[in-house]
Order: sequence, then C-alpha cells, then structure tokens
Amino acid sequence: GYVTYEEEGHMPGDPNECREHADYCRRLAKSATSASGRHTFLDLVDTWERLARELENAQAFLRAMKEIEPRKPLDVPERSRAS
Repeated sequence: GYVTYEEEGHMPGDPNECREHADYCRRLAKSATSASGRHTFLDLVDTWERLARELENAQAFLRAMKEIEPRKPLDVPERSRAS
C-alpha cells in the first residue's frame, strides 16, 4: 500500500534535489539556442527553486508540530438545559 508522509514522519521530496534540477535547467538555459528555449528553462529554474523553498518551509512546520505537546481538553461541565 501507499505510505503517507505522516506515517514516514517527513515530507516527501528533497529541497537539495530540487536545487540540483534548478542548476541543471540553468545550464540548459545558458546553452539554449533560442530565446523561447532560454525562457522556458529559466521558468523551470524558478519553479524548482520555489518548490525547494516550499519543501523546506513544510519540513520546518512539521518539525515544529512534532515539538508541540497535545493538551488535554478542558474539563468543562455541560450547561444544564432549562425546560
């Protein structure tokens, strides 16, 4: 079956791998022979770098959530209903 990121304890994806893809697209943009090809690869650079940042933010959020201890619900008596 499928394993969710909650079961694994981390977000799927690696920010470093995303940055490697961005670097590769940057190299392809430099060697592109057309302006439209260069533009496409530079757009991909932006997309990979944004994904890397989003993964880092999500991973930081998950780490912070793990550190928070759940509170017990407050023991609030039910109000008696007036008839």
